[in-house]
Amino acid sequence: MAGGQIELIDLTGDDEGVQPVGAYNASAGLAGRQLHPRRSSGACDATMTAAAQKRRRSQGAAEDAAAQPGKSSRSGGAQKASRSRGSTGAASSAADTVVGGSVARSSSSAKGSPATEKQPTAKRQKKEPPEKRQNEFGRTVPFSKRPSQKIQERMMRALPGSGHRMCVLEQHTVAGPEAPGGPVEEYALLGATGNVYTVRIGRHPSCSCPDAAKGNVCKHHLYIMMRVLRLAPDDPCVWQRALLSAEAKEVLSGQRSARGGGPAT
Repeated sequence: MAGGQIELIDLTGDDEGVQPVGAYNASAGLAGRQLHPRRSSGACDATMTAAAQKRRRSQGAAEDAAAQPGKSSRSGGAQKASRSRGSTGAASSAADTVVGGSVARSSSSAKGSPATEKQPTAKRQKKEPPEKRQNEFGRTVPFSKRPSQKIQERMMRALPGSGHRMCVLEQHTVAGPEAPGGPVEEYALLGATGNVYTVRIGRHPSCSCPDAAKGNVCKHHLYIMMRVLRLAPDDPCVWQRALLSAEAKEVLSGQRSARGGGPAT
């Protein structure tokens, strides 16, 4: 205060600082306005700090209150989810317990009853490979559906009235029907030239004549098939170079004889 004037400050404004109002005449006064003399700087700083902290606390409380509903809803959802998972786990464990008990009882009852016991399964027998048509040297021989022209010519020589007279001198069994290689019959055949040839009929038909030695189906072989064993001229077994075991049995047992009565004796 100097010269009768007092410097006044306004304490109702912003807390950030104390703004001086100005110097007024003490004797004049101010109508409707309360003036305070300047306070010490320490007291003003303490008052402003307390007011700012109180305002910050009130603002923080308001923000927390605004954010609290979202947190509570999330926490409530998490609690519901955990409760639902717990109930589901309990139900599944109870179901597992019941099902496990029933399965255990059924398995124990199955073991106890002889009707439900597993019977030992028989081992599957391996299928034997199909028999191959092979000659006496073990070579595979193809099946001939029709006779070739050369075989047809030899067949004509073996038939009656051809002028090639042949007859069987002797016959004996080399192997029976139960032999591993099938049945085999051997014939001593007198040829048209007066020579005696040995003809074998089985899986591997053969003849001791020079024509058969060249790999041909000779007329002596055809004569035994058609005239002695009585097969029809159109029977494929007549001109085959090799027979299967079943075919050899049928031929030598008379099952394929065309005129009945079995082979000629």
